Amino acid sequence: MYRGPVFGLPAHRNAVAVLALCLQGEMAFATHPRRADTLFAPCRSAFIEPGTLTWLRPGSGPHVFVYADALSGDVSRWRKQCRQRLAAGVSADLQGQDALIHALGDMPAAASGWLAARAKVQAVLGPAQRSGDARAALAVQALRDAPDAAHRTAIQARALGLSPSRFQHVFKASTGVPYRRFRNWMRLQAVLRAALSGQSLTAAALDAGFASSAHFSAIFKNSFGMSATQLLAAQPIWIDDLNPAACIQPTSNRAGAP
Repeated sequence: MYRGPVFGLPAHRNAVAVLALCLQGEMAFATHPRRADTLFAPCRSAFIEPGTLTWLRPGSGPHVFVYADALSGDVSRWRKQCRQRLAAGVSADLQGQDALIHALGDMPAAASGWLAARAKVQAVLGPAQRSGDARAALAVQALRDAPDAAHRTAIQARALGLSPSRFQHVFKASTGVPYRRFRNWMRLQAVLRAALSGQSLTAAALDAGFASSAHFSAIFKNSFGMSATQLLAAQPIWIDDLNPAACIQPTSNRAGAP
């Protein structure tokens, strides 16, 4: 989860589902993000499907973005709880949005703050259960356990007893995005965790399996619409729910430029 400011970003795609909340005022999403003359539809909360091209016009205050892979069970739950469709792959007006905005807006920048807010979030959204193909889940777990490993498509497919083409089909059907894009997403998470803990972005990117700092920078900007240095300079709160103790609010000089 990210909580912090939002910049004037170009259209971009995330490899996983995103629940977006505007803590003050309203944000707006482009109804046709590929068109320069698109209209923007306002909302306080929105659910974005994995791999969806989105163009966001932020509100006046901080925003919250909760990222979840398609196998977490959150995707189908969030989709059902939205009452309005804004654009292809973007739904809005999540049931209970006011309670969520209140809980996350008042959250202290500490692990204990997230644990308290998490209980309120679950009370609104209800419990999530894993879903999707078990073979895709094994591939996701392998990426989570060792994002720096090669994890080539052929190797993952062989481990699951599938042909590379069949593995690609199974993975995309379960997660909504191609395997390579999801693998990059898991590596980006590893870089952010390391950078927020004080490691330089260059070292973190190489440790996470990126071929070079330039490769990492290109993938990061394609995923988030900004550079990693821009994101970290905003001093956001970034929380890894698999490790709530990793809730960190960095200082602007903790991470070096890639």
